[in-house]
Amino acid sequence: MQNYYSSVSANSVTTVSRKPPPPQPVRSVVVSARSELSRGVVWAALLTTASVVIAPYVLRGYTVGHDTAFHMSWWLEMAGLFRQGIIHARWAPLAYYGYGEAAFIFYPPLSLYAGGLLMLLLPLQLALGAYVWLVALASGFSFFYLCRHFFRPRAALAGAVAYVLNPYFLLEVHARCSLAELLVSALLPLFLLAVYRLDQAGARGIALAASLFAAIALSNAPLTVISAYAAVAFLLGLILGRRAAIWSFAKLGGAIALGAGLAAFFLLPARTEKAWVVASVHPIVPPAVQLVPLAIPRGHFAWALASVEFGQILFCLVMILLCRRLLPRDIYWALLAMFAVATLMVLPFSAAIWRTAPALVYVQFPWRWLGPMGLALSFFIAAGVQQTKLGWWWAAAAWAAGLVTLAAFTIMIDLPAKDLLAALENSITQGRGYLAWPFVLPREVKIDRFGVPYDLTPGEPAVVQVGADEAAGSVAGQAISPGEAASARITMGGWSAEHREFSVDAVQSAWIRVRLFWFPGWSAFVNGTKIDAVTTNSRGALLLHVPAGHNDVKLVYRGTRDQTAGLAISAFCFALLFWMLRKGSSGTTRGVARQPALSTC
Repeated sequence: MQNYYSSVSANSVTTVSRKPPPPQPVRSVVVSARSELSRGVVWAALLTTASVVIAPYVLRGYTVGHDTAFHMSWWLEMAGLFRQGIIHARWAPLAYYGYGEAAFIFYPPLSLYAGGLLMLLLPLQLALGAYVWLVALASGFSFFYLCRHFFRPRAALAGAVAYVLNPYFLLEVHARCSLAELLVSALLPLFLLAVYRLDQAGARGIALAASLFAAIALSNAPLTVISAYAAVAFLLGLILGRRAAIWSFAKLGGAIALGAGLAAFFLLPARTEKAWVVASVHPIVPPAVQLVPLAIPRGHFAWALASVEFGQILFCLVMILLCRRLLPRDIYWALLAMFAVATLMVLPFSAAIWRTAPALVYVQFPWRWLGPMGLALSFFIAAGVQQTKLGWWWAAAAWAAGLVTLAAFTIMIDLPAKDLLAALENSITQGRGYLAWPFVLPREVKIDRFGVPYDLTPGEPAVVQVGADEAAGSVAGQAISPGEAASARITMGGWSAEHREFSVDAVQSAWIRVRLFWFPGWSAFVNGTKIDAVTTNSRGALLLHVPAGHNDVKLVYRGTRDQTAGLAISAFCFALLFWMLRKGSSGTTRGVARQPALSTC
């Protein structure tokens, strides 16, 4: 790789007078061979750091995090759908013991696809660790790539190690098991670098920023909102640093709009179909009341969160003062602005902003801003390593803080996940199902305070005859009473995630209950005739009324019009993206690209 610091353009100096300028002390911008790092050193350092992150998995096995059950259930479910040939999954058929739910319409797909693929290649006991290890490695390299445009390799590598060992990153891994948010950690550095280049790269720069924003939107919805706000703060800092013009906000807006269009196949159905699920009738806890208080926290997780939050703020303030002469000034102001916004948003003073600013309600937890804050901190650590002799000591202190945090999580988080993972794997592979995400159940389903539907028991038959009283809504979840003779014989046919067939031979007309929570996108056919008015019982399960005689029943999930519209918008935006990338490629030779400045004191 050519070192851009070692090349100096002979045309970069313009003569302004005939009198030669007085001699000035020259700071060499040539990087010596001793200061360069080989690719092997970079790879070894980041591979080792990623391995350290998952060391607790090796030492004491997996532990139960906040989202472990959800993610592992969906990974196993997604792997099963891949085996059925379903690539664009929308329905989770084994959720709630086989009644299903529309989880994959509302949850971003990238982490689920990655987990499903790993489940196809590796056993469950290795897939989770492999995912975290790969994401940690990708995060290190993406941050190294960001810093390499401003610092020498040694400083960039020091910052990348600090980024992966950041206490909030470790909290996401071991305390929360927030696998989708981890994926954004690998994308955010590249997205901010694309925003930094918006004024230079033309249409190609907008296309690259849009692609990265789309990847974030397909990874985690709360961090999509945070990334958009962080990018605005970052760009505002660039403008204050006199690098970007005010109209750069139009470019950023275009990139975000194009990125949203690229992800429209997910974003549009998730937005329009929200009115059909439980989340539309059960209010969520607003983020403003979940801010970490300045008083003494209650509970282990609150202590960990408060320690990470205030530790990052204080450490970053020290590094900002240490790097106050950072060159170029624009990146200093950009990261400072993003850090200031992140700090404001995690403190209780921001409650009014959380209540009024657009889309912040989707963030849910204000402390998710600790991710961008940790990125800014790691960048200033890299700057400190390059600028001052004390920089390496501060970098070592950041690494030590990460290792202490990792040791504390290893000791304090002591709820083993071995039995949970084994039970989930057995239940899903054997087709018995699992308890899932209650917020995306059909809104007709009645749930208790734990999010479990009433009258739901595992092992219910896929298709069963029920009495007229259940069809009338007076009884939920009962087959025909013992005193009532069964008048229909049910023969099962094909039964897959999105296509189900069975036949009913009835002596007289009968009601049939299907183990399926009815949801828009499903279509029911009896003897080839589509049933427009579908009946459900009091808990949302599908009921079919069949006439006497032989009846062939088919249930098919075909999606909805907004899903089709989302796919069409995404296809159009992909075509536009391809055109912008080609246009940008053809225009790159028209001028000389601006080389990034060397950061010095």
